[in-house]
Amino acid sequence: HALDFLIATEALKRRDAAYVGMIGSKTKKATFRSWFLKSADGSEAEFARLVSPIGGETVKDKRPQVIAALAAAEIMMALAAHAMASTAPQPASRGKAMAG
Repeated sequence: HALDFLIATEALKRRDAAYVGMIGSKTKKATFRSWFLKSADGSEAEFARLVSPIGGETVKDKRPQVIAALAAAEIMMALAAHAMASTAPQPASRGKAMAG
């Protein structure tokens, strides 16, 4: 778990990561949360970006190929949402028009 925690921490600290996921149980997620907030100087907002378990919890199939397909779908949706958000027009601030 230690390496998973270090990698997830570095990914969560990046502002440009559209998707940060970690495979594991609810217990692993809770353990990571505690460690992340106390030992890694993480914030609740950063932790909230973590997808765990990857692949969602709706489909109960534990076969690796099923989890991989579900995780791939999650990643594709996150990338599409991230791309849409980064290209969406931003509201003008303080009455100034933004050129783009």
